[in-house]
Amino acid sequence: MAKEADKSQRHDGVIVHADNNKIYHQIGKNFVMHSKSDFDIVPDIGSAKSISYDAQGKAIVAQAVKLSRGRSR
Repeated sequence: MAKEADKSQRHDGVIVHADNNKIYHQIGKNFVMHSKSDFDIVPDIGSAKSISYDAQGKAIVAQAVKLSRGRSR
């Protein structure tokens, strides 16, 4: 069951679904839903995004930081 996004926090995860009114965002094993009307441009499904909100309640979308498992020397 998806919970409504807390606009006071940043949400990092993968966009898994979008319907007429909501965007569903997977954060770990949990899901949050964002109102589609808060977005100027809807993020692509399958993309890793970091979503936060400004003072007016509009969504700010950024590329999520990905951790790699590679080794560097």
